[in-house]
Amino acid sequence: MRITELFTAKSIELDSAASNRDEILSRLVELQATHGNITDTEAYKKALYAREDEASTYCLLYTSPSPR
Repeated sequence: MRITELFTAKSIELDSAASNRDEILSRLVELQATHGNITDTEAYKKALYAREDEASTYCLLYTSPSPR
């Protein structure tokens, strides 16, 4: 399966209300399962956490005010 098949406009959520890594990963699993991209949600979630434990891809974006 190609990455372009997994991440379609329907399986991506840009304005998520999730505020931490666990919520974000749970939402990602939910979106992928809902759109038929995965069948074993527990195995997928376990693999995501294993990848995150190796080198986290989680980042919290913070934009500081621009001095003017």
